[in-house]
Amino acid sequence: MIFYGYLFAFLYAFFILGIGALAYKLGLDRKYSRKIVHILIGFEWFIFSKTVGASLHFIIICLLFLAFLALVYRKNWLPMMSSAQDNAKGTVFYAVSMTLMASASFFLPEFLPYFGIAVLATSVGDGFGGVLGQAVKQKHRLYKNKTLVGTLAVFLFTALSVLLFDLGFSLPLTVSEILAISLLCAGVELLSTHGLDNIFVPLSVSIFSYLLATDVLDTMQFALAFAPLLVALTVEKKKLTRNGALSAVLLDLIVALAFGDRGFLVIAIFFALSLVGDSVKKLVYGGEKKSECRTAWQVLTNATFGALCAVSYLIFPHKYFLFLFILSFAQALGDTVASGFGALATHTYDIFRRCKIEKGESGGVSFIGTFSAIFFTLTFSAIGGLLFSLTPSVVLTISLCAILGIFFDTFLGSLVQLRFRCEKCGKIIETPIHCEQTAQYHSGVYPFDNSFVNLISGAFSVACFVILIFLF
Repeated sequence: MIFYGYLFAFLYAFFILGIGALAYKLGLDRKYSRKIVHILIGFEWFIFSKTVGASLHFIIICLLFLAFLALVYRKNWLPMMSSAQDNAKGTVFYAVSMTLMASASFFLPEFLPYFGIAVLATSVGDGFGGVLGQAVKQKHRLYKNKTLVGTLAVFLFTALSVLLFDLGFSLPLTVSEILAISLLCAGVELLSTHGLDNIFVPLSVSIFSYLLATDVLDTMQFALAFAPLLVALTVEKKKLTRNGALSAVLLDLIVALAFGDRGFLVIAIFFALSLVGDSVKKLVYGGEKKSECRTAWQVLTNATFGALCAVSYLIFPHKYFLFLFILSFAQALGDTVASGFGALATHTYDIFRRCKIEKGESGGVSFIGTFSAIFFTLTFSAIGGLLFSLTPSVVLTISLCAILGIFFDTFLGSLVQLRFRCEKCGKIIETPIHCEQTAQYHSGVYPFDNSFVNLISGAFSVACFVILIFLF
């Protein structure tokens, strides 16, 4: 069987390379001829698993392929496997990941089927995603040169191939776990460029599917699966900087560990509703507002208390930490939508300085902004209550404390938050840079910039909740 494993593995590999070379000679564009090889070569795993299994010979065969493909890359012997972008580095990376997974299977034989799932995700899912993504002409790009059609194809073909593999090998994967694997595959492929998807996709999918099958990630599968998509979409759409996106992923992981997928759903809803407020502001101001791409500091100041509550819950799983977790995001959401919908107001009034101010200036209050803040806060708190089966009294208490925090934010914004005056356009603004030049200090107290005010307002909401709990 070992002899047949070596024989059929190399015969199949050269047969596939021959098909790719013939297609290229007949005039097929090399971006498709290389994908033919990419898709079909993955089925080598079935030959290996039936002949040599999780043995040292599997590693040796993968190392021989790695040496051969590295030589092909250096000498450029197979032009139908190269592309203008990476000159076939991706094929070498594929052999590297195969070798690593074969080594893992040697030391952990039960890992072998999940090695197979990863190979299918890379060859079939990633392969057909590349074909359809390049074949279907469209303007809608999700990240870099990756398209919506290509990413959907990766998800669908991965889901189909893993489902068939799961049925054929009787693995303990549920339908929801297969969907989570497919989402992770699509997200990792979306983020990976320059052929690195041939390393990151198989390694992440194999480890993720193995951990799902062993119930290690039973309650947090979608929180992890969505993380790569979160990074790609927020960075590409300029909602978060790269550091901001990484901070959001770190928050996602902490929340998932503490509260599972339901906790992840809370912050996903928070982010989605926050985008509604940002979109309204962008619609009103057009290209004038360029500060909506949030940094890591802005993410952390909005999510500080939520993350602290999640960590506290991990150490001491008391229900009050869950309540404060929902409260912190309800308050941050209310503040965000108040600013967003407040941009629609025709008049803005500072109730603490008792004067009219320009809309968008910190400390301002408008009917539509206040109504939106209260409505979104109540809605978000109710959703959190439904997800975690909280009583109506707890939901109302969370909503009340969040609204108090929003008004405290307005108080700080009016009286102590830093303001600057742009010498070019004359506007009073919150940031020291405007109209591409440094603005002059106008009023306020250091270090109370907008992010610090958000942090203090979140602390005020938490303090209100703690006081109410002890009193009542």
